[in-house]
Amino acid sequence: MSVIQAVARPLIASIFVVGGFDAATKPEGKAAPVDKFIKQRLGDKASSLPPSPTLIRADGIAKVLAGTSLALGKAPRLSATVLAASLIPTTVVGHPYWEHDDPAAKAMHRTHLLKNAGLLGGLLLVAFGGRKKKSSD
Repeated sequence: MSVIQAVARPLIASIFVVGGFDAATKPEGKAAPVDKFIKQRLGDKASSLPPSPTLIRADGIAKVLAGTSLALGKAPRLSATVLAASLIPTTVVGHPYWEHDDPAAKAMHRTHLLKNAGLLGGLLLVAFGGRKKKSSD
């Protein structure tokens, strides 16, 4: 592992560990947008899912575990893939800037969506970038 990777991985992972811990220990504060999204997308079928605090807690635990693993350089490609997969629904559900009429709220959610898109790019580089092609020599 290069020095750059040793520094970059914990930097990328830190937001997932901290945010995941918050979600795992206090999921109720994040339940309203999840409930709204599930109800809009699934309607009556939503009752077949676990309660939103359970879903949020599970996502938080996954982020803490994968983030810690990434920070420590243990299975970094797998860890980054798990974080990328969990970041997509988090972003779509948590930052739908297109649903806001208030300019300040819209700008804040757009900024968070773009921040998450940047994190996703970093995670994709960790997960799939830097693979050396085997030479035929």
